[in-house]
Amino acid sequence: MAAFAAEGLQFGRYSLFHRSRDDGRTIFHAASLNEPGSFDYEHMAGHVFGGVSLFAVIPGSLDAETTLDIMLMTAKRLVGELGGRIQDEMGRPLNNQGLVRLREEIIKFEREGPSRGEQ
Repeated sequence: MAAFAAEGLQFGRYSLFHRSRDDGRTIFHAASLNEPGSFDYEHMAGHVFGGVSLFAVIPGSLDAETTLDIMLMTAKRLVGELGGRIQDEMGRPLNNQGLVRLREEIIKFEREGPSRGEQ
């Protein structure tokens, strides 16, 4: 809880932690990898978590690249404080190549919007 607080993550809606801008708009969220994904704030101190998922809605309160950069810096500091590793959406360690791919995907998504699939 102290590591989350140090990173500006505040407990809130949906029993998740949220990082917000000064104006209160959410930048990204933190969910538990333990089911159901929410945190039981009252009992967190004595609980062990298998991991944390940081995620954002794009478009959001900041441009996608800035949001990714803030999430990544936060994740690195949390790993430094709590241990663990940063992984991609498939559970693989997030390396430079994966980060470049992720950055390209979010830029494309922000520019073009979600794919419409078959119509």
